[in-house]
Order: sequence, then structure tokens, then C-alpha cells
Amino acid sequence: MGKDRGAYVNAIALAHDDFDFCSQIKLALKALDLEMVSLEDVETMVTRLSKYSIDEELRRIAAEVKRTGSPAFDTFHTFPEEGTSI
Repeated sequence: MGKDRGAYVNAIALAHDDFDFCSQIKLALKALDLEMVSLEDVETMVTRLSKYSIDEELRRIAAEVKRTGSPAFDTFHTFPEEGTSI
């Protein structure tokens, strides 16, 4: 992520519960040499689809996760280091 201090991203994993999801995502980020600071809006795909429509890329990622069993991420959206201008 270069000089950026953080990022947010949609994450998808096959999980038994919120704790399992959090653990899987934390490990997957660690494998990318990234650290999870917080997790927000954890919900099942069924719940998400009942409230929102999701784009084709997230559907593709969900299909990949279902096929491989490994967590996956959408595009990482970074934000600059504190004190720098955009």
C-alpha cells in the first residue's frame, strides 16, 4: 500500500459464525503482510442480498470462495498517511 496508512475492502469467506469469519480474514490479510484493524458489517451473503444488490465482481469473488474454500477480497481502497494531502 505504499505510503498509505490503511485501506478498507469487502471480504468474503465461508464461515460458521462471526468469530470464524474474523479469524479467516485476519489470517488471509496476514498472508498479504497486512493487519486487520477492525471489521464492520459482518453478515451472511443471504442477508446482504436480501437488503442490497451486489455487483458482478463480488458475485464472482463469492463463487471463487465457494469453489476454493479460501477467503478472498475485493479491491482494496486505501487512504493516505495522516498529515498528507490528497
